[in-house]
Amino acid sequence: MKPMNIEERATFLREYFDCLERWRRFDLDLALGKNGGNLPAGMEALQLKLAEMRDVYQERLPVLPLSRCPFSNNLVYHSIDNGGLDGLWWNYDAPVRPLENLPSTYFALDGAIKLGSRIEFAPFLCKPGAGIPGVLPRLLNYAGIKAVLSSLQIGPHQGYPVFYFAPDAPAGLARVNTWGTGQYTFVDQNDMLRWGECPVSLDDYDFALDKWIESGKLLWVAPGDEKATLHAGLNGCPYLGLNGRRELLRIERSRVWSGETY
Repeated sequence: MKPMNIEERATFLREYFDCLERWRRFDLDLALGKNGGNLPAGMEALQLKLAEMRDVYQERLPVLPLSRCPFSNNLVYHSIDNGGLDGLWWNYDAPVRPLENLPSTYFALDGAIKLGSRIEFAPFLCKPGAGIPGVLPRLLNYAGIKAVLSSLQIGPHQGYPVFYFAPDAPAGLARVNTWGTGQYTFVDQNDMLRWGECPVSLDDYDFALDKWIESGKLLWVAPGDEKATLHAGLNGCPYLGLNGRRELLRIERSRVWSGETY
């Protein structure tokens, strides 16, 4: 199915959030013992509708060429809701995302967001990363791991995906929670889907990207380059000296605050 256009997406989210708020009121009534503890009329049908709507949303998510593997030079496609941070893809506690088709060299996906002037309303917690892109020395200090930084517009915001790649994943090394979520997944050497959790703190990041680029550990893709051509070296790099909040952002119902850990 084709991704939703701007109008379709806005209409879909309005309907979904309205259904969700009604379901939450039903759930509260049930918890308070109203209706004698019986399931409120219409609650089950509403729950089914929400599940069906999540399926539709997942099927119509854009899958975009967000990066390129520095080892195989293959384009890396990944789902993302680039319409705004109110999309269900960005729901930290219950993200709606498909099973990704990622290369064997994929190791992790992190990211950052420079917020625009308008913050969308969404009745869920969103954790989009810091306000400027940084890297995780804990990962890049391993000899076999490299990162690629790219960018894309996410509604009124500027997004910065940071992919980590490794031809041979270091055994036992904790990854990092996939961008915007509370866990990470990967396919092991036996083609089994695995998952884990690895919270990060602000101190885990290094926002001084120049040394990592100079060392060859961090490559970059120019903004707007749909072919995701890889660049090495500082010359012409648009990601140096960016202005933004060096904080781990949290957003809920248009309110923005920050914390030290994710």
